[in-house]
Amino acid sequence: VPEGYMLNIPGYGSPTEIENKIEALLGEDLANEFWDRYHDNYVAQADIDQIAEWGFNSIRIPFHYKQFSETPGDVNPFGYEIVDSLLSWCAPYNMYIILDMHCAPGAQNTNDFSDSDGNVAGLWIQQSYRNWASAVWRYIADYYADEEWIAGYDLLNEPVLSGGFISSQLRQFYIQMTNTIRDVDTNHIIFIEGNWYGNDFTNLTPPFDDNMAYSFHHYVGPSHQTS
Repeated sequence: VPEGYMLNIPGYGSPTEIENKIEALLGEDLANEFWDRYHDNYVAQADIDQIAEWGFNSIRIPFHYKQFSETPGDVNPFGYEIVDSLLSWCAPYNMYIILDMHCAPGAQNTNDFSDSDGNVAGLWIQQSYRNWASAVWRYIADYYADEEWIAGYDLLNEPVLSGGFISSQLRQFYIQMTNTIRDVDTNHIIFIEGNWYGNDFTNLTPPFDDNMAYSFHHYVGPSHQTS
């Protein structure tokens, strides 16, 4: 998932806007060539070798839903090709992969990194987007159900609820996606993130699955633990 700050793209740096700007600059054919080279080289086997040398035992892979399903009901092989390559590089090091839906259908917040238009987080407005997100996870889980070096599925990166959608509904949406995954895969960890960029876990406890983890993203403020 390209983000504006990674490439020093001026203006709004959503993946779609980046793609549009590059195509406007280069034309369709050269833009396609650029993205082929980008995907081949942005993360390469040498990077995984270095990460393993540093002692890490897992990597988290952000993906755009379109890489697995460009339209509802469609399965895109491109995402699987990327992950399969990563698995072939990670497995010799016993390194796990966590798959992270970084851009959900309709966008889960209004930020550029979720491929929003900057105004609307459509995931919380249209049930059809939520059903599509669940379907994408089912496709992925069905494909990787028995893959040893997939650690689990991070269902939704940094949601920010809007449009009247509340935390109890977020819990039900997570349960919806989890049940869809569990229909085909009972092996892998389900990771869920709190509202407001992974910080607010209101109504997301207690756990609703026997193999799940809470993933928090802590950016600002003091860090402390209370008992």
